[in-house]
Amino acid sequence: MLMKKIYLYYFLLTILVSISACSGTKKYYKKGLTLEEANMQEEAADMYLTSVTRNPKNVQAKIALKRTGQIVLDRKLSQVFKGNETGDYEKAVNSFLDAQRYQEKVAKQGVKLTIAPQYKTYFKASKEKYLSDLYQRGTQLLEKEAFEEADALFAEIIRITPNYKDVKTLKNASTNEPLYRKGVVALEANHFKEAYRYLNQVVRKDKTYKDAYELREDARKQALLTISLLPFSNTSFTRNAQERFKADITSSLTRLKHPFIELVDRENLQAILEEQKLAMSGLLDEQSAAKVGELLGVKAVMTGKVVTFKPSTGQWQAQEKIGYEAYNVRKLDTTTNKYVNETRYKKVIYSEHSNQKQLNVAFQYQLVSSETGKVLLSNVINRKQQDALRYASYSGDYRNLYPGSTKSVFTSKNDKSRLNQLFASRKEFKSNEDMAKLIYQDIAQQVAKEVKNYVEN
Repeated sequence: MLMKKIYLYYFLLTILVSISACSGTKKYYKKGLTLEEANMQEEAADMYLTSVTRNPKNVQAKIALKRTGQIVLDRKLSQVFKGNETGDYEKAVNSFLDAQRYQEKVAKQGVKLTIAPQYKTYFKASKEKYLSDLYQRGTQLLEKEAFEEADALFAEIIRITPNYKDVKTLKNASTNEPLYRKGVVALEANHFKEAYRYLNQVVRKDKTYKDAYELREDARKQALLTISLLPFSNTSFTRNAQERFKADITSSLTRLKHPFIELVDRENLQAILEEQKLAMSGLLDEQSAAKVGELLGVKAVMTGKVVTFKPSTGQWQAQEKIGYEAYNVRKLDTTTNKYVNETRYKKVIYSEHSNQKQLNVAFQYQLVSSETGKVLLSNVINRKQQDALRYASYSGDYRNLYPGSTKSVFTSKNDKSRLNQLFASRKEFKSNEDMAKLIYQDIAQQVAKEVKNYVEN
C-alpha cells in the first residue's frame, strides 16, 4: 500500500511539472508571435528558443525558431560579407564566430540553421589576413619589448586559431619575459621574496623558460627561514603537555608547505644543549637560544613554554522533576466480555543533574634569530575548552517514565524521546587530555599562522 502511494505521488508530481513546463512554453511562444508581428525578429527568436528549451516537443515553437532564427543568423552573416568587402577583417572574423556560436546554440534544441558556403569562404579569407596582421604587429612589438601589447595580440590569435605558426612560443615569451626580468632585478637588489614571486609565476607557466627555475630556487634559499624547535618547557605540572605542543606545532608548520619556511630537526640537538650546559627549565634567554641556533646551522630557533593548564569544575545542580510511571491494569471490557490491559500512570519524582567543566591553557613561545639574538616573534596564546553535562536519574525503570506537570502526563513521542535522551546522556566529564586535544591543535595553528605572516612581510 505504501509503495502504491509513493508511485502515485511521483506520478502526480511528474504531471504537475509537465503542466508547468507546458504552460511556460506556450507563454513564451505567444510572446514570440507578438514580437515577430512587430518585425522584432531577434527578440522573437529568443522567445521561441526559450519556449523550445522549456518543452522540446513544442513543434510550433521549433518551426517558428527555425524561421526567425535563420533571419537572425543571416543578419549576423551579412556583417561577415560587409567586413570582408570593406577590409575590416576583425569585424568579419568575429561576426562569423558569433554566427557560428548562435547556430550551435540553436542546434542544441534540435533546430538546424544554415550557413551558406560563401560565408565560410569570406571568413577563411578574412581570418588569414586578420591573423597575419596580428602576427606581424605582435612580433614587431615583441622586438621592441612592448611585452604587454604583444601579449594581447598573441592571445587574440590563440583565441581564433590556437596552433597558428609559432604563436604559442611567442606568447610564452611575451608573458614570461617581463616577469623574468622583474625577478632578476629583484634578485640583484637582494629582494629575495619579491624575486621568488615573480620567478615562480614564470616557472608555473614554463619550468624550462631560460634559467627561471634555478633563479627561483636561489631566491627561495636566500629568503628561506630555517627553524629548529628547541625542547619546550612546562611550568603547569601537567605531564607531557610540552611534548604535545611541540608535536602539533611541528605538524602545523610542516602542513603550511611554505616556500620560505623549513623545519630542521637535528638528531644531535640534545647533545649540543648538554655540551653547552644550557638551562632546560623555562625559556632560554635570547643569547643562549641564538647560540644554539648558530650551532644547529639554522636561521632561527623556537622556544616554548606551557604556562597554564588549569581545569576547573563548577557546582553540581540537581533539580527534582515531576514524572509519571506507566503501568498496566487488567480490566474487563463489558462490550466483549474479555479482559484487556489498560495503561495508567502514577506520579513520581525523578532528578535532573547539570554541571560544567572548563580547561584554560596558556602557551608562550618565542622565535629568536640565530644571527642577531633578536626576538623575531613572541606571544602568549590563551585558549579554553568547555564540557557540559546534563542527565537524569530515577530510582525505578526510566523506560516506563514519562515527563509531565502537576496536572497531566506528556505522552507524545517527542516528549518521551527527549526524556530518554537525558537518561542516556553522559554522566562523566571528558578527560583533561581529550579536552586539551583541540586546544593543542588550535594554538599550534595560531603559531604557524603568525610565523607565516612574519615571513611574508
